[in-house]
Amino acid sequence: IYTAQDAGTYKPSSRNFEFMFERVRRDLGALPHEILHVAQSLTHDMVPATAAGMTKVWINRRHDQAGLGATAPPEGEYTIEWEFNSMADFVEAHRRETG
Repeated sequence: IYTAQDAGTYKPSSRNFEFMFERVRRDLGALPHEILHVAQSLTHDMVPATAAGMTKVWINRRHDQAGLGATAPPEGEYTIEWEFNSMADFVEAHRRETG
């Protein structure tokens, strides 16, 4: 796990992703398309993760509410491979798949 504190930068800085890619390549030998990015923000997570070629899980905490709350609509294209309403739902789905 790499945090914004490790990188020394915070959203919306692209340095967070650059730091992670450098560390994952160094520590695990993995490339961006081999990373599963799990996050809530369409703007600050899904758009840059899509641009980087990552596989994405969107935690849609506002699934039962209209709109995006205080967040502006995302600028830029994004795709989402999986969507869950909470981290707990994501963990449960992972447990079902992996036994």
